[in-house]
Amino acid sequence: MATNSIFFNYSKEIANKYIQNILFVDDEIFSPHKTDNSLDCNTLINIFSKAKKLCALNQPRYQGDLENIIELAKKADITVLDWKIDIEQNSHESINEEEDEEEYDPRGVFTLKLIQKIMNEQPNCLKLIMVYTGETNLEAILDKIKKTLEHKGCNNFEKSTENTLSNSSIKIIVRGKPYLASTLKHNANLNKWIVTYECLPDFLLTEFTKMTEGLISNVVLNAITSIRSNSSKLLNIYNKSMDPAFLAHRALLPIMDDASELLKESISTSIRAIFDYEEIESMCNIEHINNWIDDKISEQKILNIGNNSINIGGNELKIWQKKGFEVMCQETSNKESHNQNQNISKTQIDKYIENSLVDNISYYFSPIQMEDIDELFSTLTHHKSNYMVPSYTPTLSLGSVIKEEKSKNYWLCIQQRCDCVRIRDDEERRFLFLPLKKVEKTKKFTFIGIENNLLIRLLLNDKTYNVRTIKFKSTLNGKVVSVMTNGKYTFTPVYSSNHSSYNSEIDGNFIWIMDIKDSHAQRIANNFAAKLARVGLDESEWLRRKREKK
Repeated sequence: MATNSIFFNYSKEIANKYIQNILFVDDEIFSPHKTDNSLDCNTLINIFSKAKKLCALNQPRYQGDLENIIELAKKADITVLDWKIDIEQNSHESINEEEDEEEYDPRGVFTLKLIQKIMNEQPNCLKLIMVYTGETNLEAILDKIKKTLEHKGCNNFEKSTENTLSNSSIKIIVRGKPYLASTLKHNANLNKWIVTYECLPDFLLTEFTKMTEGLISNVVLNAITSIRSNSSKLLNIYNKSMDPAFLAHRALLPIMDDASELLKESISTSIRAIFDYEEIESMCNIEHINNWIDDKISEQKILNIGNNSINIGGNELKIWQKKGFEVMCQETSNKESHNQNQNISKTQIDKYIENSLVDNISYYFSPIQMEDIDELFSTLTHHKSNYMVPSYTPTLSLGSVIKEEKSKNYWLCIQQRCDCVRIRDDEERRFLFLPLKKVEKTKKFTFIGIENNLLIRLLLNDKTYNVRTIKFKSTLNGKVVSVMTNGKYTFTPVYSSNHSSYNSEIDGNFIWIMDIKDSHAQRIANNFAAKLARVGLDESEWLRRKREKK
C-alpha cells in the first residue's frame, strides 16, 4: 500500500480532521519511578497537543476499572494499551479461573480482556487498537493476541503485516516504547517496531488512514466531521426555549404522538442541510476518482465485446468514469484500430451493456478480486436495519421483511406507517403484505436481503391478486413489537378459531428478517397502488398496438 500517493495523503487529511481523541491505558502513567514500561505523560500531552488532538490518560488500579475503561474506549477514536498492566486484586475479585494466583503474571491479562470486551461491545465498529509496550518479546505478544482471539472464536483475524492483526473492522498493532531503543539496538528486526513519542501522532494517523482510505469512507468521515463541527450550532438552533412552541404544536394535533415524528424529521433535514452546505459529495468527485485510480489500479484487464478486445488500464478507467462506457470503448478502439484493425459499433456496445456488463463491471475497478461487492453496496442503499442498535426491538411497519416460521415464505409489509401505530389494546388490525420469493443468483431479483449473515436474493411479486392481509394485535405502546424467541425476533399473528389448523400446520409465527428504507418501501407500495387503480377495457386491437408500438 502506497502511503505517499496523492490519494493517500488526501485521505490522511480527511482522517486527521476526523480523529479527535486518543485513549492511553497504562499502569505506569503517573508513576514517580521511571522504568522501561513507564509512559511519559507530560511528553505525550505536549506532542498530541501540537497535533491538535485530545490525549486521554487512564491508569487502572483494580479489575473493576475494566468496565469504566470500556466505556471510554467506545468514545475514543483510537485506543492505545500497555501490555503489562499490573493491577491490585480486590478481595472479592478473582484473577482468572484458569490461572494460579501464586503464578500470576500481569503481562497481557488485563489488556487481552480489554481487547475482547471492546470487540464484544462494538463488534461491527471500525476500531484501531495499539499495544504500546516496554516488553522486549514483541513478536510473542502479537502471537499471544492472535491465539487468544482464536480461542475465543475470533478466527477471522489475519497477520496483515509482521506486527499487525486485522479483520474487516478491527486493527490491532503491537509497537515498542522509546525506552526499548537501547535494549533492541542490535536487533534490527525488532528495533523498527519501536515508535518514538514524537512520531506517535503521525504513526497512529497513518495506520488509521490505511483502514479508511477510500472514496466512500472519505465521504463518510467528512460527513461525521461536519456533524461534529456543527453540533453546537444544532444545539443552539434546537434550544430549550423552543419547548413551549413544540408543546403548543403537539397540543393542537388530533394525534398528539405525531409531534415527535415531526421533530425527528426536522432534525434529520437540518443534518442533511449541513451535508449540502459542506458539499460532502465533493470528496468523491472526478479529480479524487482519478487519484484513486492512479493509486489502486496497476494492472490492465481485457474487455471482450464480440470479436473485439480492449485493454482496460488506468487511463481507460478515467475516460470511462468521466465520459461513460460507450465513449471509452469508441475512443479506445479507434486508438487501437491503427494496428489491430478493430472498430466497435454502437450496436455492439449497447448489446454488451445489456447482456454482460452489469454482471462483471466491478471487476474492472477492483484492485483485487472481491466477491459479492455489488450485492453489499446495494444493501447500503436499500437496508435500514444496517444501523440497528442492540437496544432496539424490531416493529412491524412499512418495509418490514418477515418470514413464515414453518412454510419459509417471505413477505414484505406495505402497510402505511401511520396505520402501523396507535393500535388499541383490544383491536385486531390487518396488515398488508406482498410475497417475496428467494431466488438463485442467476435469476432476476428485486433486492438483496441478509439472513443469518448470508446474502439472499428476493424477488417481489406485486400482482394485485397476491396481496395478503394478516391480523396482529398491539404488543407495546400501540405497535406490533417483535419478541425474542430462540434467538430470533418473531411476530405472532391472530387467527380466528376456525383458522387454527392453518395457523398450526402452515403459518406459525413470523420471523423478522430486516427493514428496507422507507423511500424504497414507499415506492413499492405506490407501484402496487397504481396497479390497483389501472383501468381494464376492451378497445380496437389495431389502435392499442399502434399506441404501444415503440
